[in-house]
Amino acid sequence: MFDSLPSAHDVSNFGSDKAKLVWAIDSNGKMAKISTVANGAKCKCRCPNPHCNEYLIAKTNHQTPHYSHSSNSKCNGGGPETAIHILAKEAIEEHKKLYLIERRASFAGREVILSKARLVEFDMVVAEHRELERIVPDIYVEKAGRNLLIEIAVTHPCDEMKIEKIRARGVPALEIDLSGLPRNADRDVITQAVIYDAPRSWLFHADIDSAHAKLRAAHEKKEADATKQFDDALNLLSRDYRLGLSDLSKQEKLEISDADELRATRLVQHIGIHISGAGCFTWPLDRWQNFIIREFVVGSQLGHDAYRVKTVFSRLKDAGAIRPLFKFVNKEFEAALQAGPLDFLTPYRAIEMYLFHLAREGFVYKISGAYQTVSDIRVSIEGHRERLVRIQRRTEGALETARKILAFVPVNERGKVTAKTWLQQHQSLYGSSFKAAIDADSGPYDEMSLTLRNIERMIFENGPIIESTLELPIAQERERQRNSRKQVADERAARKAEADEKAHLEKEVSENEARVSRISRFKREVNDSLGNDSADWLKSQSEQSESIDLLSLAASSELGLDRAFAMLRTTVHDRNEKAKKQKVIDRFVWQLVDDATRSLGHQRCQLFIRSAYKELGGKKPIDYCVDKVTLAECLDLLKVVARKK
Repeated sequence: MFDSLPSAHDVSNFGSDKAKLVWAIDSNGKMAKISTVANGAKCKCRCPNPHCNEYLIAKTNHQTPHYSHSSNSKCNGGGPETAIHILAKEAIEEHKKLYLIERRASFAGREVILSKARLVEFDMVVAEHRELERIVPDIYVEKAGRNLLIEIAVTHPCDEMKIEKIRARGVPALEIDLSGLPRNADRDVITQAVIYDAPRSWLFHADIDSAHAKLRAAHEKKEADATKQFDDALNLLSRDYRLGLSDLSKQEKLEISDADELRATRLVQHIGIHISGAGCFTWPLDRWQNFIIREFVVGSQLGHDAYRVKTVFSRLKDAGAIRPLFKFVNKEFEAALQAGPLDFLTPYRAIEMYLFHLAREGFVYKISGAYQTVSDIRVSIEGHRERLVRIQRRTEGALETARKILAFVPVNERGKVTAKTWLQQHQSLYGSSFKAAIDADSGPYDEMSLTLRNIERMIFENGPIIESTLELPIAQERERQRNSRKQVADERAARKAEADEKAHLEKEVSENEARVSRISRFKREVNDSLGNDSADWLKSQSEQSESIDLLSLAASSELGLDRAFAMLRTTVHDRNEKAKKQKVIDRFVWQLVDDATRSLGHQRCQLFIRSAYKELGGKKPIDYCVDKVTLAECLDLLKVVARKK
């Protein structure tokens, strides 16, 4: 049976759970529905099942009217389906028309529409036509000289045997599926379904078979062409793969630059390992694997960035590492090549397998479909690279210093020594060359570097004389430096002695001028403070202290001058205080003299105030009278003296 599209009138709601017998054959041989006959045996209807044909009992007074057999009936129950089958054939015979679906052929996804669906009215309709050899169709129809067989399927569609018989006769056949109709359907419903709405399909049509055969033949030719094309392409890939292996065998083994870096992490042991698919590459295994490690595992970002297989593949492709025919290999070719004798993997899969190997060995790890270098490897590589940078910087620094020194040394003294030859020259004092000490990144380098720096300072910066030469031809230059230093030192010492002598004389002159200035300032201050008493005071101060001469003290220094000023201020203060006290005393004395003059007269007054009295402790009144109390005592004494005259 060929594929066909359903009719526009197809329905999907046919069917009922009430499979009651509601149709029977009446006494006239016509189909009679239960609703049109008399009740009970009076209906005189027989079972439509051709294997039964018993008289039925009409039960029209039941809630669901139906026909029933007698209690001892041997009917197999096919009556309802047979009734639908008969009614369908009657409908076609009566109306002589049928909705024919489109004729369509298809094969392997391709299809062709031979005719559109349409309603056809027939010239002749015959039920149970028996003129065809070995075939009795349900309906035989003719239209304009063309015939068509129609099969009605209620419970059993046509089997393959019957279909083959129809095909053998070469007559078109259409099957209408009424299995979905309710068993108690009315005649109109059955008529509508069989003519228009029920599903139908072509059991056979010569045009469909022919179109199908053409589609099949075209498909088989296309398949054959595709197979040949595939085989040719596969052979081309196989030859190119073998050619790739041959080309690789002629290439020299890769010399790994800076293998120490990879040796520090054991990565060098995983360059050149066997991975299938070698013939897909223009580079040998060790070269493209080294590329992956250099560019991604320990690349410029040192594995901090995640990378996917497709990224690595793209970089290798852009670098020309992949043979053109293998830049893209579809799955069919891949499977065919892998099934053959070649040790084949596509470049993409080979790269994927290599990254998987590195992950299994603990160099990288996979996360979210991307690979990243493990932290221990990054730390090790960073340390190695820092060491290389350090060695490079030290080497360049040593060469630059050596060139500078050798350029300064006369040509006849440096001979054939160059900065590069000196760097490799064995240093007997240290047991290795300067370059070896740099490369070792330990040992005597620090001491050798310091010595080289001191030699540079000795020659160019007037630094200390260095006895070690580090095998540089500088012995004569060192002596010149030594003699030059001595000459410079002698000249400097002479200039210093001369300058010291001059400074000493200038200092003496300056100090003398300062002494004179300080003495002058002190005398001026004494004069301003003491007036006419200044000379006497200075003399008295000198006589009072054998150890301190105020003029010498003032002349000695600014500090001495300050001390002399302090002593002067003390003297002035004392004199002022004494003068204040004396002024008070003089007031009492004047009062005493005034009273004594009035009482004794001028001569006796002078005698009184200048005579000593025991009443005054042996003192003279002029000396004893210093305040109110002593004035009162002196006045009392004056009264006594005045009474004695």
